[in-house]
Amino acid sequence: IERATRKNLSLMRESGCKGKRIIGRGLALLTAATASGTMALRPPGGIVLCGLPGSGKSVLAAALSKYGWQIVNQDTLGNRKKCEACFSKAIISGQKVVVDRCNHDASQRAHWLRLAGDIPLVSVWLDAPIDLCISRVMTRSNHPTLGPTPKSKKIIRNFARTFSPPSSQHESFAKFIQLSVPLDRDINTIAHDLNHLFIQDSFEEDDDAATVDLTSTTHKE
Repeated sequence: IERATRKNLSLMRESGCKGKRIIGRGLALLTAATASGTMALRPPGGIVLCGLPGSGKSVLAAALSKYGWQIVNQDTLGNRKKCEACFSKAIISGQKVVVDRCNHDASQRAHWLRLAGDIPLVSVWLDAPIDLCISRVMTRSNHPTLGPTPKSKKIIRNFARTFSPPSSQHESFAKFIQLSVPLDRDINTIAHDLNHLFIQDSFEEDDDAATVDLTSTTHKE
């Protein structure tokens, strides 16, 4: 099963078949899709979070950690190289790993795809308004890198100017998930449903298992 799964994923990437974006506030249909097995991913695997500072990435990562996910966080590890080393060790050893980092453009996200090889990664974009992100950061306490200072506002605005959402046309994530912030579902429920993607045995036999869309709307870049 493992060889077949990796082969299917490799063929998808070689043929240019990309996962479609899952659109909708708070993954409204994710529970039903994962319960039916139509969204199954072969474990181990990883989630690459992306979004502006203050969009809620660390909160979601913390919720995933309750299901045994190892968090790779640049704020705590210090730099991307240390994050890459931690990520590689975790995913090669079969752990579920979530990258808690802004990952603001395709070149930043490509590092994780390269390190994962044929192991499936899911992109989760926390799409939050810039004013909400600034408001959250300005009420933070004890954050290791981005506290409530005027400089933080400038940093967030700079991130917003350069941010490029994950693209199903140009990036080879197994699936693309967009969460509109503020979320309309409990963060722990969302974490549960994301985790469920990775506890099935394998992809479905056909390529549709990796390109299934949870809503009637798909995102094209």
